[in-house]
Amino acid sequence: MRWLVVGSSPSVMDYLPRMNMAGATITTNAGITLLRPDVLFLFDRTACQLHAELARFARFQGTKLVTLKRQQEAMERRGVADFDEFADEAEYEEFKLSGLFCVEYACRHGASVVQLVGMDGYAVGGMYFDGRSVDPRQMMKTLDVIQPRMQRLCEKYPDVRFEIHGQPQYGVDSPNWRVMS
Repeated sequence: MRWLVVGSSPSVMDYLPRMNMAGATITTNAGITLLRPDVLFLFDRTACQLHAELARFARFQGTKLVTLKRQQEAMERRGVADFDEFADEAEYEEFKLSGLFCVEYACRHGASVVQLVGMDGYAVGGMYFDGRSVDPRQMMKTLDVIQPRMQRLCEKYPDVRFEIHGQPQYGVDSPNWRVMS
């Protein structure tokens, strides 16, 4: 099964319109403003508060809403206590970034191919597709968090082919990793 993982880097606007939407789609945070995915993942307080209302609307159009399992009070504060699935963080690689969770979610839900758009990492002076500036602290996460975890996911799921569309700000050395530009 083919999964499309939609991130938030500016390149998403270049590549998303060209993607074959056959298969399943998953996105996180502001990605809900780009498409109606099969799965939406929200987990940090800010993202939950910003996007939970739009997420509920997307649910009526068939989107499955996923968040992390937390204490009931914490889920209520975030506005996600009524979501459809509560993932156990201990069952996933330590991801720290919601896009990385989406990649592993796709792998754990039958992906044979994971296409990545808007998953380039954080560039110096970078922006998100919606015009927000990237916090300079985020840029360090490209090499310290994204690269090693993406490498680990490629090794953990050797039967999954990972195709990143765009110019990633990091490298992965694995036979199942392809840069599609």
